[in-house]
Amino acid sequence: MFRFHLLLPLLLILLLHKRRRAILGFLLVTVALGVISIAVVGWKETLSYPAYVWHLEATMGQRRTVVPSLMPNLRGLLDSLLTPSTSSVFRDIVSVLISMVLMLFTASRWKAASTTAFDLGFCLCVIVTVLVGYHSFAYDLSLLMLPIALLANHVLESNPIGGWSRIILFGPLFLLFFTPLHMFLYLRNGHYNLMALVLLFWGWGVAREISLQALTSPRKRAHLTPA
Repeated sequence: MFRFHLLLPLLLILLLHKRRRAILGFLLVTVALGVISIAVVGWKETLSYPAYVWHLEATMGQRRTVVPSLMPNLRGLLDSLLTPSTSSVFRDIVSVLISMVLMLFTASRWKAASTTAFDLGFCLCVIVTVLVGYHSFAYDLSLLMLPIALLANHVLESNPIGGWSRIILFGPLFLLFFTPLHMFLYLRNGHYNLMALVLLFWGWGVAREISLQALTSPRKRAHLTPA
């Protein structure tokens, strides 16, 4: 729960997907770790922690340490798309609305993937979680190693995938591993938030692959069924 802004979107997608056992397991572990934390630091420090986090957010924002333009997520992307005169409240409202749409879309795609390629649905879930997280920094992209591994496994176990599908699925990976691009956007350009476009395109590619798998799976079953 230390990175709750990345966990809560994932839990909401699990809830929309009706993964009750996964949510129950998470809650049980959270309670256990919470009890341990209280035993270590005490009740006073535990209750004051939310205020400390809020103070840290405001202080680091004033010092320009936490800069949305350096966040590879939806919040950072909206920071560049909306005009500078746009109020922070309006930015947050737009960000929440788009995030809800993305999470609802992810839950529906994951449901469609349950009968074809469960791993693809989970890949999309992790990608969208990084996108909609309120604080997603450069090092948080390391979470994408899991969907990268699952996607590679899917390609190896599936029938040959067409050229365009390979480009759509693996093109974003090239950009994610292309270090000069990261250095340019982060240090030279100051708009690392543009990496969110790569994640959006990659998420669309995974959702497209889920739809293709859902279409081809009934044909395979019909082909294998004896007359």
